[in-house]
Formats: sequence, structure tokens, C-alpha cells
Amino acid sequence: MQMVNKAVTSTFGEYTCCILLNTQIKSHSIDHVYVMQEVEEVSAERIKELDQLLRSGILLDSLAIKNILSAFKAIYGGHGHCDYSEALFLCIKRMTSRTPYFRKRTVYLLTNETNLFGANNQHRVAACKNADDLRSHNTEFLIFPLITENDTFVFNILEQFDPYVKKNFTNIGELEKDIPKKQYAHRNITGINFEFGNGLKFSVGIYSLLHSEKIPQPAALNAEKNEIMQRSHIYVNKETDEEVPVLDKEIILKRQIGGEVVNLSTDEVEKLRRLTPPGIVLLGFKPLSCLKITHHVRSSQFVYPLEKDILGSTRMYRTLYEVCMKQRKMIICRYTQKANVPPKLVALVPQASVAEDSSK
Repeated sequence: MQMVNKAVTSTFGEYTCCILLNTQIKSHSIDHVYVMQEVEEVSAERIKELDQLLRSGILLDSLAIKNILSAFKAIYGGHGHCDYSEALFLCIKRMTSRTPYFRKRTVYLLTNETNLFGANNQHRVAACKNADDLRSHNTEFLIFPLITENDTFVFNILEQFDPYVKKNFTNIGELEKDIPKKQYAHRNITGINFEFGNGLKFSVGIYSLLHSEKIPQPAALNAEKNEIMQRSHIYVNKETDEEVPVLDKEIILKRQIGGEVVNLSTDEVEKLRRLTPPGIVLLGFKPLSCLKITHHVRSSQFVYPLEKDILGSTRMYRTLYEVCMKQRKMIICRYTQKANVPPKLVALVPQASVAEDSSK
């Protein structure tokens, strides 16, 4: 059975911004520059917006546009030529005038032009200066030429803008390495009991084929010794500037619960994590038609019986599975994966096995 998680706790993630250059229509005061997506946290809506443009399936005035060039012309008015120094200054403002503070900043310029500045030498000097200013604001700036292997490309002008542009051209696949990846063994992450009530239960294992990877945090280094710095917090009296010892009970933590920010002590936070013992508790059944795509808030986990823990688990699991498949029902449960993990409301969705065609 597939376990669909229906509860999630939000955390700050990765922020992106998409700016289109050399457009005919402008979104701000800079000519031929259109901010397609402002600096916001990555979400499904932002990905869908980009995917629609790439797939050329944009609907404009009830007219389906089939070609991406036609879509670009219809939405952004066609092509122009922007001032790259002003475009980079816009990037600096987007990076430095936003909250939260970005500890790691990266700007990628993807282009198929060999000469971004034409014959305007003043334009080139101003753009190179703003590129240096961007790097001085602790921001990585890289140019990635987008051409085929058969095309000829001259790097001498772009190298004034980014000295590593030739390396980026040969290693454009390195962009995918910015996505954290990790291989996980296909074994159960935990074994828990599936409780029906009145002491009736059987044992199941939880399998997770996909895991969410956290963005690696940069480490602060000592400028002289190049060693990792250790952080420590000291509480000081505002009036006397003397160090004041603070007990754990005096520290108040803020947590978002049910859309509201609540002040909690460390003991209360620990109790929230241990509301229920590990296990799956049956709450009821609902038709599969009640399950919506919006209920999928993270990658699904899979439930499979563990006969070695409780004899008869496989038979009980199979009976429950066959009945749900026949009646097209899903099982609503309370799921607690570990002792220190808050419970979640989940749906167990039965899935029929699909045999792959050996000829494919």
C-alpha cells in the first residue's frame, strides 16, 4: 500500500528568481528586462509556470500557442537589447534588499550570444564593473553559453565578463550537481504496529524510495587558519553588559501550529514530539474519489507486512488490501514514525501491481 502524507510542517527552503533579458516588453523601469518570477521560495506554482513556457503549452486569450518562440513573442513582445550593467544592478538589489538574509547567493546568466555589448565599449566597462560588484556582495556569478557542439563560439568578449566562461561551457552539466542527491538502500526504515483497536494489530515495515534532501549549509572558516569556526551564544544584561546565565526553562521558543505562532518552552516542545507512541492507528475508510492531488505534500512511503514480528501479519495485510481494492477505498490513519516525531494524518492507498513489458 502507498502511504500518502496529508500533513506537513513548513520550513525555509531555497529561493529563486527568473529574469528574462532582451525582451521587448519591460516589467520594471529597465528597458528590455522582464522579471518573470520575483525572489520567492520554490513552489509547485513557480515550477508549473516555467514548465508551461518550456512545453509551449501557454494559453493566451484562449489561444493555444504551440511554439516557444511564438509564445515568447506573444507574451514578452519579441526581442530587444538590454543594458547588462543595469540588469546586473537589478540582481544586486534583488539579492541584498530581501529577507531572509541569503547566506549563499548565485547568479547564472544563460545566453547564446557571443558579444553581449556590441560596439558599445562604455556598455562593456559598466557591465564588467557591476559583475565585480555582484561578486563583492558575496555572490557567485557565472555565464553558461547555450550552443550546440557543432556551433563555433568566441569567448574573448565573454571572458572579460566571466573569466571562467570557457570552463562553464564544457562543464554545463555541473549545474545539476547543485541539486543534493543521495542513494538510499531499499530496506525498511522502521518496523511498527498497525493497530485496529481493542488489542487487534499486526506488524508492518515502512519503506521510503524517495527522501527530501536538505540544502547543505556553508561553514564559517577562520580567515587566518582556514579552520571551521565554532559558534557559541552568550546572554548579556542590557544595562550592565554582564553575562547572565539562562536556564532551559527560561528560553521561549516560537512554533507555528495550525497557522498560529505559539510560544512554547523546551519541555513543551519535547512533549509535542512525543504525543503518541510509534505506530499506525486506523481511524476510518473513505472512497478513493475523496483523495485529491493537493493532499500529496511530500514523497509517498510504502507499507508492507513484517511476518517475523507478528505471525499472521501477511494474511491480515492481504485481506485488508484486497477489500480496499475491491471496494475502491482508502484507509485514513494516524501515523507516528518514531518516538520523537509528531503524528501525521495519512491515507493508505491500495495499488495494483503492474508488470512491465519485457520488450520495452
